[in-house]
Amino acid sequence: MVIVFSFCNMLVYIAFSLYICIRQKILNTFFRSPLRSPLMAITFQLKDKSRSTSSIEIFIRFRGASYKKTIGETTPPKFWNQNAKRCRVTRDFPEGEDVNTTIGKWDIAAKKTLEHFKEYKNLPSAPEFWEHFDSEYYKDDGKADDYYVDFLDQYI
Repeated sequence: MVIVFSFCNMLVYIAFSLYICIRQKILNTFFRSPLRSPLMAITFQLKDKSRSTSSIEIFIRFRGASYKKTIGETTPPKFWNQNAKRCRVTRDFPEGEDVNTTIGKWDIAAKKTLEHFKEYKNLPSAPEFWEHFDSEYYKDDGKADDYYVDFLDQYI
């Protein structure tokens, strides 16, 4: 009698545990917490880690939409730091410093672009997003050109 009762309790416990696991999986699938799916995120990853050199891509998440583009830099995967999302600068790969500088510029332009689109309620389309991104990335202060033009005007 006691063995049958213990066996029944064990089956109820297993069924209840299975129910809790399935319920939690369904809730996590449909209602993701903000910590797991941020409204805004900027990250860099390698496009293909299996190749000898791989392109670096930028992934931008903004209010559920994602934007992806290669940044025009490549690196050997063995010099990529997955945690820092940057290249390791070593004696064997001193070009990593230049790659990291480019990644930093892309990061700053992405943050400025996200700040610009925060005030709008509608999500930007991908071409609209990248158009504004390019205007931030290639923004010219104009100081060097103004100085050069002033110099020419003064002495010509």
